[in-house]
Amino acid sequence: PFFIKMLYSGEWMDDAYRGDISQCSRLEARLKDYKLTPAEMEVCRLLLDGYTLRQISGIQSKAYSTINTYCTSIYRKLNINSRTELLILLQEYKK
Repeated sequence: PFFIKMLYSGEWMDDAYRGDISQCSRLEARLKDYKLTPAEMEVCRLLLDGYTLRQISGIQSKAYSTINTYCTSIYRKLNINSRTELLILLQEYKK
């Protein structure tokens, strides 16, 4: 029963087929699956870390409107509508 539980846990199965997993984190690999740009991936990582859009714009030295556009694009590509949905969708990949 333990092996069956581990077999179907899914963690290794969703990454086992990936050639690039050894070169990047599970979160980065998952975000690449959603076809996020590098800038969107960085904004997504910061959102998952709990930063606000204004804080992210300061960290990245970009305009707030640019960060807001990235955030909107992330939500559209992931087919979600809020940061809560983002956290729920990617919580198992965040470490």
